[in-house]
Amino acid sequence: MSRSLFIFLVHLGAAALAGAAVFGFLALSGATIPAWLLIGAVALLATGPVNSVATGAWQRWFG
Repeated sequence: MSRSLFIFLVHLGAAALAGAAVFGFLALSGATIPAWLLIGAVALLATGPVNSVATGAWQRWFG
């Protein structure tokens, strides 16, 4: 598996989990802010750490 594909798939999985968590939080809290705004903020904040973890995992497993 190529490094780029692996990192893309890890980002995709992390985005799905973050989206589900945000929708769950909004449903439980009754907040009225747009979901896309909170999902966008979570995505921007998580990009660096997800890249770091994905790169380290790829190097350990495949590299």
